[in-house]
Amino acid sequence: HQRGLGHLRRAVAKGYFVAPILSASRHFDALRSDPTFRKLLSEAEGGRQRALAAFRENGGERLLGR
Repeated sequence: HQRGLGHLRRAVAKGYFVAPILSASRHFDALRSDPTFRKLLSEAEGGRQRALAAFRENGGERLLGR
């Protein structure tokens, strides 16, 4: 588990912010109760929210025709 958490930690640090996938994927079932995983999930969600806000603030919705 620790090696997998290390890979996930690096991915989140580099901008892997797909928290919904981390939350739902069965591949992470064994890690769900691990406090480190839960912290990384929280960090990923925070990054996702910041990225989404930046996208919207910079006209991203307009680019999508919304």
